[in-house]
Amino acid sequence: MVRTVSIIVATLLFCYIVFVSFFFRESRQKDLCRDLQVVVVDSLDKHFVSESDLISLLKSADLNPIKKPMDEINTDRIENELLKNEMIARVEAYKTPSGMIKLEVEQKIPILRVISPRGNYYVDNLGSTMPVSRRYVAHVPVVSGYVEKELAVTDLYKFALFLQE
Repeated sequence: MVRTVSIIVATLLFCYIVFVSFFFRESRQKDLCRDLQVVVVDSLDKHFVSESDLISLLKSADLNPIKKPMDEINTDRIENELLKNEMIARVEAYKTPSGMIKLEVEQKIPILRVISPRGNYYVDNLGSTMPVSRRYVAHVPVVSGYVEKELAVTDLYKFALFLQE
């Protein structure tokens, strides 16, 4: 008798948990996005991008998630759009249970600046180029003169890594 009651209670409890999880999942997906929270992880050290820059990029690409249904928001598209900015190294976009979209953004780390008739740019710690910012100047070694981009991202990049160590 006790065993039968235990089986019935366990079955009812299991059914209740399954029902509640599906019910609340459906209602959460129909909710509208209430807020967009942007965290620029290394914003105290570097000021290449700001929260307002990122929000403007999303608005111009028609990817602003605020007041859109949570199930229609594509976080992968948001990440890919923000990664088009040459100042950004990494983006993590995700949905929270409270109806928010959260963006964690990491900026590139410049290790060398090139000032040349061929262009004015930084070389980052991964060996790629990034444009010069109008709002922030990184304190890194400067290379000037007639410098080809290929030289900057190969030999000069290795030399800058050596200097950094």
